[in-house]
Amino acid sequence: MSGQPSYRERRAGPLRLIPMTLRLAAALVAAGLAVSACASKTDTAQPGAPGGDTSTSTQLPSPTATPTFGGDEGAQLVVPKPGTTKPRAIPWQRAKPGKDGRSVRIFFTSGVEPCHVLDHVKVNYLAERVMVTLYEGSDRRSMQQVCIELAAFKAVDVRLDEPIGQRSFGDGAPR
Repeated sequence: MSGQPSYRERRAGPLRLIPMTLRLAAALVAAGLAVSACASKTDTAQPGAPGGDTSTSTQLPSPTATPTFGGDEGAQLVVPKPGTTKPRAIPWQRAKPGKDGRSVRIFFTSGVEPCHVLDHVKVNYLAERVMVTLYEGSDRRSMQQVCIELAAFKAVDVRLDEPIGQRSFGDGAPR
């Protein structure tokens, strides 16, 4: 042998000549150093003082907890705009009866206008329920536009022809 690398060794490159265990050990050492560098940050400032503790709570609610609704949760209040193309029934999340007993605010998730526009609201009065169906379509001007798929939380106020009384609300959209 002449002391020169073989064709196979030249083709494999320099990493191929380093044993796998040595490469694995180097990777583990690098990862350990990165983790310890991130974890070793210490802050000697007092909480509440300028430059002090700015951490936030990471406590999350239980994944099985039922969400509670208090206010309007930042919903965008919309009004129906009849004349959209291809209106279809869409589901809604909750109904908040008005204090007057003859109105209701319906909360729903939709897309952004002009691709997702509330066309009209249909109300059916049953003995034990008031069925509310929301219809959504696209603005006619949006036919040549690109529509982004971005969710928006919306609400619509609906004036009722009959008092609510003891009836509950139901979603008329097919599921």
